[in-house]
Amino acid sequence: PGPTSISITMLGRIRVNKALKKSNAKLGDDIWVSGNIGDAGVALRIIKGEVNVIDEKSRNYLFKRLHLPEPRLELGNNLIGIANSATDISDGLVNDLNNICRASGFGAVIQADRIPTSDLVSSLIKQTKNLKISHILSGGDDYELVFTAPPELTKNINSRSRYRN
Repeated sequence: PGPTSISITMLGRIRVNKALKKSNAKLGDDIWVSGNIGDAGVALRIIKGEVNVIDEKSRNYLFKRLHLPEPRLELGNNLIGIANSATDISDGLVNDLNNICRASGFGAVIQADRIPTSDLVSSLIKQTKNLKISHILSGGDDYELVFTAPPELTKNINSRSRYRN
């Protein structure tokens, strides 16, 4: 007896040469993320009691990011033929970027001050002693994309990645 658990496996096909793989990063590629990092990880820290309770509106926002992530399917499709490598951020930015690096045979440097975070997470990092940028980099369940692409494609990527509300 216990809570209901549902596991789903999806199978599909992809056209030849249309897959965004972890193993195709190139030397000199820029590293991109598709949106804010850390919201889901902070929500989990609130649930575990590691971060003090904040106002209800903020909690709801963070919990929604944890429990109802919005996968970046449209952006992923738009990056085919542009990005050299990609994966989703399910195990934390550091771990998932490391998967790209290992698969491609390259290293990476993360500039922590350039990681996009929501205003809420940025302020919590400043206000909360036991919440550090390292927690944001290693937290998971953001389901944003981390991908690499040549620097000369910056304008093209920016035009294809605008959020549409």
